[in-house]
Amino acid sequence: MKRPKKDHLTKGFTKEHGAIALLTVGLGNVAAVLGSLQKVNESVLKLIGYQWARHAFWAVVLVICAGYFFGYLWLYKRIAAHHIGTKKILLALSILLVAGIAFAGNLVLLPKPPLPIWRGVVGQWRDLIMRTQDNNSKGFRVEVKDPGAHSQVFATAQGLTAVLAVPGLPSQDVGPAKSAFAYLESLRNRSGEEGWGYFDNSKPTITEISAWAAIAKIESVQNGNLWTDQELPAVVDSILRELQLLMHRQDPDGGWSPIPEVSPPATRTYSSALALWSLVEAYRTPSLRNKMEPTYEDSIRRGTQWILNTYRSPQGWVPNPNRPNQTESYPGLTAQVLFVLSRAEKDFPYLRDDSTFKTAKQDFLKDTKLVERSISDDSHLSDRDQYIPPSDVQIEGMTYLWVPWSLLAYRSLSTDDSLSKEERELAAKNLAKLYSRYVEVFNRIETGATYNLAESLFCISNALKE
Repeated sequence: MKRPKKDHLTKGFTKEHGAIALLTVGLGNVAAVLGSLQKVNESVLKLIGYQWARHAFWAVVLVICAGYFFGYLWLYKRIAAHHIGTKKILLALSILLVAGIAFAGNLVLLPKPPLPIWRGVVGQWRDLIMRTQDNNSKGFRVEVKDPGAHSQVFATAQGLTAVLAVPGLPSQDVGPAKSAFAYLESLRNRSGEEGWGYFDNSKPTITEISAWAAIAKIESVQNGNLWTDQELPAVVDSILRELQLLMHRQDPDGGWSPIPEVSPPATRTYSSALALWSLVEAYRTPSLRNKMEPTYEDSIRRGTQWILNTYRSPQGWVPNPNRPNQTESYPGLTAQVLFVLSRAEKDFPYLRDDSTFKTAKQDFLKDTKLVERSISDDSHLSDRDQYIPPSDVQIEGMTYLWVPWSLLAYRSLSTDDSLSKEERELAAKNLAKLYSRYVEVFNRIETGATYNLAESLFCISNALKE
C-alpha cells in the first residue's frame, strides 16, 4: 500500500499545540468582551489613549486569527494529513470551510469599535467637565483646558445638564454639582428682568440661558441621587419658577423671543427650541407634571406648532425664520430641533403623523454629504440676526454644533418606526459613519470650549442609552 508523503506544513504539531490554539482564540474573545465593558474601557483609554485604543481591537482580531490558523493546522494534521489524493484535499477544504465559518461568526459576535471607545470616553468627559469648576465661584469655566478662564452661567448650566445626563453620578461629584447649582442661583436676577444674562448680573436676560438652567435642574430631579428629600421641594419650586418665566416670553403665535421684549418679529428658533425642550422635559417628569397647570400643555402645543410652521424644506430650520431669502443651512440647529420634537412626540403622539415633522426627518436623511462634512464646519448665527426688534437689542453670536446633535438625531431616526425600513437603515449607516470619525471628534472636543464638550457629552451619552 502506498504511504502518504510526510506533510512538512504540520511537522511538529502536537496535541499541546491544539490546546494553545484553542486558548489563544478564547483569550482573544475574553479580551474583546472585557474591552466592551464600561469600566474596563475607561481604564484602558486612560492608560493608552483613544488614538491607540482603535489599534487594540485589531490586535485582538489578529490574535484570534492566529489562533484559528494554528487550530486549522492542528486539525489538518489530525484529520487530513495522513490521507492521500482527493480525500485529503476534500478533508482539508472541509476543515478550512468550517474554520472559516467559525472565524467569520466569531468576528460578527465580537463587540466592534468604535462603540466601546465612545462608551469609554463618557465617564472621562464627565470628569473633564467637573474639572472646569472654578475653586472660588464654583461655576464652570468657559474653556476646558484653561484654568485662567472665567466661569459663566451659560457654560455651567450646559455642563450640569451634560454631567447629570450620564447615568450614575459619582458620590464625589454630588457636592460639587450642588455648589454649581448654588452658583447659578447666586447670579440670577430677581428684580426687574428675571433670569440670567451672558455675564454676571448683565442685561438683557437671555431666554435660552434660563432654558438651559431649567433643563439642568430637571435633569437633577430625573437623576435621582443628587438631592435629599428635604432639598427636593425647593428645587421643584425653582424649576416651576423658571418655566413660568419662559412662558411669559412666549409670543401668542407660539415662538419665543431671546429677550424679555416679545413680539412676532422677535421670535427665534434656538430660543424657541430650548424653551420648548425645558417644558417638554418637565412635562415628562412625574414629580413636576403633577404641579403643572393646563396652561403648560397649551404652551407646549403652541410652541411645537410654531416650530413646525417655520420649517423650510429641504433647507431645514434657520435661526431667524422671520428673515426671507435665506440660503444657508444649519444642520446642527435642525438636528437639535428634531431631537426636541422627538422628545415631545413621546407625550404628544399626534406629532408622529404630522406631515411637516416627517418631511423634516426625511430631508435630514437625504443630506448625504453631511456625514462627510469637516468636524469643525459648524454654522454660526448671522450678524444681521443678532439684533432683536423692536429695540434692536444685540444678542451674542451662536455656534450650532453639527456633530453631536446629528449623531443624536441619527440614533433616534434609526429606530423611528414612522420611517421606512430603508430610511431607518440609512440613519443607522450615517450614525456608524459619524462614530467612525471619533479621533477627529475627540481631538476637537477635548481641547475647546466647555459648551462644545457639554453638548457633545449630553448627545453621546443619550445616544448610547437609547
